[in-house]
Amino acid sequence: MLDIVPTRHVFANVDRALATAYDHWFFLAEPPDLPEILIGGAPEYFLRRKLDQWSGPHATFTQAVMAEYIRCFSDPETIRANCEDYRAAASIDLEHDDADAAAARRIPCSLLVLWAARGYVGVA
Repeated sequence: MLDIVPTRHVFANVDRALATAYDHWFFLAEPPDLPEILIGGAPEYFLRRKLDQWSGPHATFTQAVMAEYIRCFSDPETIRANCEDYRAAASIDLEHDDADAAAARRIPCSLLVLWAARGYVGVA
């Protein structure tokens, strides 16, 4: 797993700094169709703004990469699917995580987790 912020922990311990850094978690989890309509009105702007925020000041994306992101995110179904993923994370996924934690279930195999030193998790 690479730079994955633990969802259950985040929702249980969210503070202003995290909510500000991860505002998209809460925006994309809004009920349909608010985020879909707002993102769909300016998908390129949304992508560029969020990628800049997530990637840091020296990150660059080639024109071809950005064009592909924009092409995909200009499809309303891609936007909807993205929102549904965040809606699940803020609802049924948390229920499943809570049930697993209550039953002391753990991943039964070795797991490599890497966090960027300068990402939110690396400084949290």
